[in-house]
Amino acid sequence: MKIARLYVTIIFVLLICGHLIYPDQKTEEKKTEIKYGALVPWVMSSGTEPSSFPLYKPYSLTIDSEGNVYVLDVGNSCIVKYNKNGLFIKNWGHEGQGPGELGISPASAIRFDKNENLAVTERQFNQRITFFDKDGNYLSSFRTEHPADSISFDSKNNTFISISGSTNNDNLIIKYDHNGNILDKFGKVFIEGMNPDYHESILVHDNDDNLYQIFTHFPYIRKYDSNNHLIFQKEIDLSGDFNTESVKIWHNYNFSSPSNKFGDNWMLFCTKAIFSSNSIFLLKLGSIINISTDGKYISKKILETETSKKYGFLFDFCVTLKGDIYTTFIGKENVGIGLFIY
Repeated sequence: MKIARLYVTIIFVLLICGHLIYPDQKTEEKKTEIKYGALVPWVMSSGTEPSSFPLYKPYSLTIDSEGNVYVLDVGNSCIVKYNKNGLFIKNWGHEGQGPGELGISPASAIRFDKNENLAVTERQFNQRITFFDKDGNYLSSFRTEHPADSISFDSKNNTFISISGSTNNDNLIIKYDHNGNILDKFGKVFIEGMNPDYHESILVHDNDDNLYQIFTHFPYIRKYDSNNHLIFQKEIDLSGDFNTESVKIWHNYNFSSPSNKFGDNWMLFCTKAIFSSNSIFLLKLGSIINISTDGKYISKKILETETSKKYGFLFDFCVTLKGDIYTTFIGKENVGIGLFIY
């Protein structure tokens, strides 16, 4: 009995000492910003971990409230659904112009509206927005006046798209009701005379129906209220860990000449944006940049160089309520969905 009590005492002391020497790691991580992360393959369509569905060009994705992930596979002209554990559930859609068929391109996107129905921007052939429920049933669609660069929804489920390219329209944002009727046009061009291709922008709504317009080719953000009135336009804070060469290119660039082009470093300031946890997340090549709703820098999470070489480019991302980041990636040897771990 004495020996048993002695063993119990020794084990108790060792446990206490171990806690002192190795404190709770999660607590430490909350105190320290972790900038570098690793992309862990979640669904692979090539290499050593093949998916049950052969993803070809997964350019866009989104996630529902249950943790299911939906991928817009441009190469296969379909939508692919996985559960929260990465298991294939089903796929639907094929190329075409009829109801429920898809005419998508690498610039197309998939997002949820406020009723948690899937909305797909069909830029390439059909120039429309098509809606499906989460089981893949076709609901409706409507044609847009111009190809949609991005899409967002307010609390009334009105559809907002941003436009650019060769349009002769002075407004960069168009608001539709759910039946496709135009309700408003707003958002003046950024700089008169600038190449219209550089007016491409991304739209996101916050929980108060404020709309944020982030320009793709230069670090500027606009905020509109729920009545589509401009609240502010400002340069995004670049004091954080940004590429300094890109900053120089931006400040020295002559926007007034339509023939001018940005340097390679700055050709895309960001490619995607989402609103989550009361802040805005931007995707810039291999980095996830987090800014506040007033355009101030919060943090930057960088994909490790070796991981980037292995998995190629990131094309879209989504953030869960827990803060996990899912991305689509396309590389020379690997195609699939990755989970950003920090």
